[in-house]
Amino acid sequence: MGCAKEEWNNQCCCNCKFQVRIYKHPLNKESFTKGSILDKIGYGCLFPESIGKVVFMDRRHGLCEVWKKKKAAGNESKIRR
Repeated sequence: MGCAKEEWNNQCCCNCKFQVRIYKHPLNKESFTKGSILDKIGYGCLFPESIGKVVFMDRRHGLCEVWKKKKAAGNESKIRR
């Protein structure tokens, strides 16, 4: 799992263990978030210090101070990809 953001020393959000994908839900009222659970709307950061909170990102790549290397893929669910 690599990233083209070499200037970040490979510490991009796309390979951080705290990054998750965020999907729509059919019962949401807002048009941006309403839809199929298969429709991705962005990414979130679930770092431990933010218990009960998600930091929303509209792009996959970024850089922050809580980066931790994601474990090697293999046992991940296909819906998380």
